Amino acid sequence: MGTDKNGWVKLHRKILDNPVCSKKPTYFAIWVFLILNATHEEYETVFAGKKRVLKPGELITSRKTISAQFGIPESTVYKVIKKFEMEHQIEQQTSKQNTLISLVNWERYQEKGTTNGTKKEQQRNTNKKKEIYSANLQNSLNQIFENVMVNFPKDKQTKKNFDLFMGLVKDAGEENDIENKARNIQSYLDRLPEQQITFKEFTEQWQRISKKD
Repeated sequence: MGTDKNGWVKLHRKILDNPVCSKKPTYFAIWVFLILNATHEEYETVFAGKKRVLKPGELITSRKTISAQFGIPESTVYKVIKKFEMEHQIEQQTSKQNTLISLVNWERYQEKGTTNGTKKEQQRNTNKKKEIYSANLQNSLNQIFENVMVNFPKDKQTKKNFDLFMGLVKDAGEENDIENKARNIQSYLDRLPEQQITFKEFTEQWQRISKKD
């Protein structure tokens, strides 16, 4: 799935002294993945079928998503995430479909404030709120896409399918409209039995239905 490429996070040099994060390349990669995908501002989303507010330093992801990102077994992802939890670097809540992860010391290392950097970085900080909204929207769309794909057992959560999904919603206009359109697709599928067609075939059907409306 796609992620928002705008913005930046703080990565403290002390990470190299962390015996867990620097244990193996997979540990380091997954830890940085969690940092980059955590939200910076509270926003409402859905987890385990219920609405909830994600707080700064939290994200919703899955072993399958991380496995696909780095090309490593889901069993390895589970082992690494569990180790982070045992070392009190994260807290996690699991559902049948995904996991809500909270980075314990997020505020300590990512707190707002003045940082030294280039003019380009300072300009990005000026536009930070706009970037946060885009990141929050992307996180919501990632979550909705994962829920949608549960209805298509023949398909996987690939970038190609995510692009097909975005093709159905990106023309909605404002961010709220885009998210609402995505949720409408999820609600529609949740009312139907498990799909026997491919996700691509469904997107083609949905586009035909939308044109008639």
